Amino acid sequence: MFEPGFEAYCVNCPVQQLRGRSSGVNSVAFSPDSALVASASSDKTVRLWRCDTGECVQKENMVAVITSLSFKPDGSRLLTSLGAIALPKLPFVGHAAAQQISTPPVGAELRNDHRVGYGFSEDRSWITWYGRNLLWLPAEFQPESSAVSGRMVVIGCNSGRVTFIQFNTEEVSSY
Repeated sequence: MFEPGFEAYCVNCPVQQLRGRSSGVNSVAFSPDSALVASASSDKTVRLWRCDTGECVQKENMVAVITSLSFKPDGSRLLTSLGAIALPKLPFVGHAAAQQISTPPVGAELRNDHRVGYGFSEDRSWITWYGRNLLWLPAEFQPESSAVSGRMVVIGCNSGRVTFIQFNTEEVSSY
């Protein structure tokens, strides 16, 4: 049902595993509404994934390796290091929760750490929350590329694996 290379995890939620990549992931990006994730690989492809189902909705073969991805603010195009790619107009729903801003942990403002929400440690071996180590990443899951949107984190790995993690902010708030 799913293609190789894309894995989705929701901490304290159901897990779905999706596959589709066989070589290193150079760049990942969330769409403005967090309904889609784009990934670019050293196999000269760009793929567009639905965050809610993990379905690959678009695959583009490129003439060279893409090194950067971003979406136009209106979501109509995916901007790459080689130019823009037109995107399908698909009805995506249910991602308002992804945009929720998490409540800082008690004492976060006292730690003199200016990071807000989810992110990565300096050595990229931890997913952090307000600068605190939250989830350790084994070497094979450490990001070559990454993106964060609200309570969602996407990681592109050297192996070609793309991992999507959606955190339950209410559970993390008690951390």
